Amino acid sequence: IEAWPEEEMLASISAETRSNGGGPYNVLKDLARMGARFPLGAIGLIGEDELGEWILDDCASAGIDITGLKKTDRARTSYTDAMTVRDTGRRTFFHQPGANALLSPQDFEFSGSGARLFLLGYLMLLDRLDEKGVAETTLVIYVTDNGWIQRTPDTVVPRGWELAFAPRSKQSPYDGGTRTPIILRWPGVIDPARHDTLVSSIDIAPTILAAAGADTPPQMPGVNLLPV
Repeated sequence: IEAWPEEEMLASISAETRSNGGGPYNVLKDLARMGARFPLGAIGLIGEDELGEWILDDCASAGIDITGLKKTDRARTSYTDAMTVRDTGRRTFFHQPGANALLSPQDFEFSGSGARLFLLGYLMLLDRLDEKGVAETTLVIYVTDNGWIQRTPDTVVPRGWELAFAPRSKQSPYDGGTRTPIILRWPGVIDPARHDTLVSSIDIAPTILAAAGADTPPQMPGVNLLPV
């Protein structure tokens, strides 16, 4: 879009693109492009709609097994609209949970699978946890994989730079690429608050062990974040 509008005002959309997104989906597509020498399969819930068919076709064309992708007529396929301001690169996201909000353990079928690795990403089904009354006994940890600074027409980039993000952000050791949040949710145990304490993903394992009441091996790096 050309500019972010004020409430009740209009903004023009100058261009549109469609792509896959999300950790598990991206990992599957990347492994397929890399020519992984082992089978790739997806598990999920999609709607009986055009977006769902697009996902099925996209995965199938990449050689990804789609038998684990189930359809439902109770909701539409989940999607996110990302609005990017052309001159600043600032992005705002509008998310429709759709069928993702209905995904439950019953949708995961492993009996016929020979997979040795399973990646569960984007665990955002907090409504299901709340409905089942297990939120108070469940620690949810959100971690982002990397920072991102959107490249704009005014961004100064090195010669030959063709990536969508700006230098010193994703894939770099600078703050723009490494300074990302870690969010912990555990109602009744962790009080809602914001902390500027420096933490790292290596702190996740000691935190989970502490939450489970287990001892942390002395040689394990990282610290327990619960006292923070």
